[in-house]
Amino acid sequence: MKRLRVGLIGALVLSALFAGSGWPAQESSGELAALEKALLDQGVHFKAQAGVCAISARVLVREDALEYLLVNRAGNAHESLFVTDVQASQLNVGLLALGVQPGRNAVWTAKDPPPTREEMLAGAQPYDVKPPEGEGFLLYVAWKEGEELYFYRVDDLIKNLSTARSMQRQGLVAILSRLTVEGTDEPIRVDQRVDATGGYQLARREVDGAVDKLFLNMWVEVRGARGRVVPPEGPGDPVVAGRVFAEHTFTRIFAAPGDRKVTRLELEGFKPVPEVTYDFPAPATAMDLPFDAEPLDDECVPDDAVTVFGLDHTDSNQHVNSLVYPRLFAEAAFRRLAARGKTKRALVRALDIAYRKPSFAGDKVRVHLRTFTIGDRLGAAGYLVAADDPAGRARCCARIVLG
Repeated sequence: MKRLRVGLIGALVLSALFAGSGWPAQESSGELAALEKALLDQGVHFKAQAGVCAISARVLVREDALEYLLVNRAGNAHESLFVTDVQASQLNVGLLALGVQPGRNAVWTAKDPPPTREEMLAGAQPYDVKPPEGEGFLLYVAWKEGEELYFYRVDDLIKNLSTARSMQRQGLVAILSRLTVEGTDEPIRVDQRVDATGGYQLARREVDGAVDKLFLNMWVEVRGARGRVVPPEGPGDPVVAGRVFAEHTFTRIFAAPGDRKVTRLELEGFKPVPEVTYDFPAPATAMDLPFDAEPLDDECVPDDAVTVFGLDHTDSNQHVNSLVYPRLFAEAAFRRLAARGKTKRALVRALDIAYRKPSFAGDKVRVHLRTFTIGDRLGAAGYLVAADDPAGRARCCARIVLG
């Protein structure tokens, strides 16, 4: 298990506390050194002038709900993010020496009269809870991997699992239903820092005034330093390398077919029906040709190759993974273009793919597509369907542009 060095560092907050109420300025350096040594002997790294109190700890719970942030070996280690060999009383001495003032624990007061059983089943709580009180400070965690040092606010390393757990209890999953990717022509240095900014939105679709679907939509833009590693160029100013839009549809993926639709989210902290209305595009629009494209084929042509999916293609849902399909379309497009004598060194610069029906290990599928030109670029659009049922429902529809 990886050992981490957990730093309880007050930063500006503790610096202010220390200046006003921490280690007295008139105390001798000898006494301060004696305190630092005594704490160090107990595993507490205390530096009064720097405003630092640090301990060593190990990571315990990684992907589950947390009851505690830090415990020692006598605590509930199965519910804690970190465990340490340091005693709480020893750590308390160091924090008090930094100037941290004792706080007050939460107070639970039983309601009088208590709620009835029916009220409690409806969500009423039997206690009034007064939250803890006291001065706050910041907690950081640091560790090394090889020669690289990692240093984070503890807040940034803790995921809020309450919503995900609630979704699992209700059988809800937000599955990827459409993916739109646009790569620019700007080269970036892959050995330099790359930044991604994004956002998400909960939305609904209505049909005849009634909620029909709920969506989780996401956007990401990636920027990097302009240039190349070979031949060397840059690094220059930041440029946009690409953008991604991901549409996710809420469903009860393992429910009976008639029970899969989700029109309300009974999740703590969220409105049951999102306020935003989403103009949901039909999946077949993903294989529409661009308005300024010149078709090379009059209609979709079946690819020569049949793909047989194996377990290597599937994910934890036992469905063929969403990222398998774009490669099938790209490979079929290169074969079709080569048959037309349009062989070219190219990359997929744009992708729009909509998922309609899952595939499983053992399924045999075939891509049907038509090629086109758009300016000096080539592209292809079409659909994927069961190899033995070419007129059946498409598994997905897609359009790619090469450049």
